Amino acid sequence: MPTLKIAAKRENAEQVMAFVDGQLEAHDCSIKSQTQLDIAVDELFTNIASYAYGAETGEAVI
Repeated sequence: MPTLKIAAKRENAEQVMAFVDGQLEAHDCSIKSQTQLDIAVDELFTNIASYAYGAETGEAVI
């Protein structure tokens, strides 16, 4: 399964979403499900980037 390792910074959310959308499209995910998953992934990544590492920058693996 493909993974994306990326710095957990809010400015990387667009890259995370592009990666997730690419995976969902490759698996013929419906638009409705993709939209719902996009909301969840965006919220999760934003929370990780904002709170998981305090003042430091850690890595997120998608």
